[in-house]
Amino acid sequence: MELRAVHKQRGQYEGEWGIEYVDDYAAIHRKRAAGEIDVLDATAWCWARPDFEQSVDVLIFDEAGQMSLSNVLATCLAGRGLILLGDPQQLEQPLQSSHPEGSDVSALAHLLDGDETMPPDKGLLLNSTYRLHPEIARFTSEAYYAGGVTAQPG
Repeated sequence: MELRAVHKQRGQYEGEWGIEYVDDYAAIHRKRAAGEIDVLDATAWCWARPDFEQSVDVLIFDEAGQMSLSNVLATCLAGRGLILLGDPQQLEQPLQSSHPEGSDVSALAHLLDGDETMPPDKGLLLNSTYRLHPEIARFTSEAYYAGGVTAQPG
């Protein structure tokens, strides 16, 4: 079975994956309702629309360490289940407005409630990195992740 992926954007995708670009909310909604989409990639503007409420089984928030709590709350009704992916130690998303106290943190920071890394009762810490030299990974792990991250060889 071929994966049917749609990206909410204008233009054409030029790559090896079969991704269709669609820039019309109504067309996306019709394709989704007809079961013609397996994966839909869109911004909070799409997922916060009332016609997308409870429209997907799982809504995945990539870069949840940078996504504001208000954006997650505005969009989370689109999914029956939620997954927050991200690094709580990343730089936060720049804010250009004021927010009520406590809502100016990222969704992940809110969930972690002061913990540096993901506690086992709240989620899963991916403790391996493939992107850093082992010595850099060791320093980063000790400085930011309570020693819980290691580099994979190679």
